[in-house]
Amino acid sequence: MKLAISACLNGENCTFSASNNNDEFIRKYLNKHFEFFHFCPEVNILGAPRETVRLVNFEGNIRVISNKNSIDFTDQLVSESQKIIEQIKHNNDICGVILKSKSPTCGMERVKVYMPSGIPDIKPDMGILTKELKKYFPLLPIEENNRLIDPWLRENFVMQIYAYNDFELFKNNNPSMGKLVEFHTSYKYLIMSKSNEAYKRLGNIVANRDKLPFEKVLESYEVEFKVTIDTKSSIKKTINVLEHCYGYIKNDISDVEKESFFESLDNFRDKLVPLILPLSILQMFINKHNCIYLKNQKFFSPYPKDLALRSNINSLK
Repeated sequence: MKLAISACLNGENCTFSASNNNDEFIRKYLNKHFEFFHFCPEVNILGAPRETVRLVNFEGNIRVISNKNSIDFTDQLVSESQKIIEQIKHNNDICGVILKSKSPTCGMERVKVYMPSGIPDIKPDMGILTKELKKYFPLLPIEENNRLIDPWLRENFVMQIYAYNDFELFKNNNPSMGKLVEFHTSYKYLIMSKSNEAYKRLGNIVANRDKLPFEKVLESYEVEFKVTIDTKSSIKKTINVLEHCYGYIKNDISDVEKESFFESLDNFRDKLVPLILPLSILQMFINKHNCIYLKNQKFFSPYPKDLALRSNINSLK
């Protein structure tokens, strides 16, 4: 699997001061599981070290302007952004993008914008490259490094890129209606943890009551699925999923085991324990009684366990 990332986040000395913005999560955890495609539009145009630039609002027209001598680099940076986008297109195994926050080229949100007078504008914007990425890859998982400090956003993003990659592998491996049903079934509870309504919509697409050609069904499913996996889960929705799964094995476990599970569920609801506790208890029952249907659910193992994202008490809200 491959991620496209702002080069400075993985140790390349390409910032304006010819240093980097090493990101611990990327270098310590994601580095074990992903190849990286590095990019930096600013260094390719301005070099490193270089003069700093910022976004300036000229009556609604956002430009990238040098802080030193007011040179406009917008057109050059847009052109460089297009080159990066073409490279990402040709790296068709890229399943997500991580951007450097606050950057006038790579920032995803709350990037400072200034008026021509030098006074900060009230409304922030996103970076020049990020705008192009969002335009050309509306369904591709995209985040910025500062937002990934939040355990809730981090867990969702990692879940999203693995689900996105799963669908791409499915789509490129001789898909069929039968295989789509299997794929949808395996993602049932992960989808429900994000949106019951989306699960119903996806189910209706798979049911194909209008007898559409498979290509049309697959196209509709892809859009709905990729939008859904970008939806943030919650404690309430996750508990609903856990209770649904419990229903499959409730007749096979003892009263003491039931009490242990529901106590962990209550503690999870009250944010006294992380998701991994009720999840582990439920998985123990699933394995003990060999419930194949639940064993095959992506909800229980959406990404490698060593990322330990569900061990953080703040991974859900």
